[in-house]
Amino acid sequence: MDWRNARFVMPGTGRCPARPVRFVDGIAESEDGCYRFETGPGLDREIVYADLTGDGHEDALLMLRCGQPDATALTVVVAVTVDARGVVLPLGTVFLPDVWTWQPVDLLVWHGDIALRVLDLDTGRCWTRYHRWSETARDFVRLDGG
Repeated sequence: MDWRNARFVMPGTGRCPARPVRFVDGIAESEDGCYRFETGPGLDREIVYADLTGDGHEDALLMLRCGQPDATALTVVVAVTVDARGVVLPLGTVFLPDVWTWQPVDLLVWHGDIALRVLDLDTGRCWTRYHRWSETARDFVRLDGG
């Protein structure tokens, strides 16, 4: 799948609502927002592949900048999958920062658990957030009590 030139429904990410988007060269724009693939400081990948739902099928984690006109953009991590017909389906938002200065800097998936290293650009402080797909919730849940 050529994610940087794909069309799919973007999972909602707080200020950036769920909507159909069409990426061209890594950017999707609309009248009320913009998404673009992002590597961020220390994160050299914009797409990570792993079986996130435990169904034996490889899903994709996408690192994206999401913003509205005249607002500061946020770096978010969303998860999507592709069904047997080749249709891209949103799984959910894995990471939505509390403030724009929180940036994902590293990401690891192990047996479906997602470890996301976050850097606060203002303070230089780093921490790790853990997430997992919940079949019951049909969304990603935090494992570290947040």
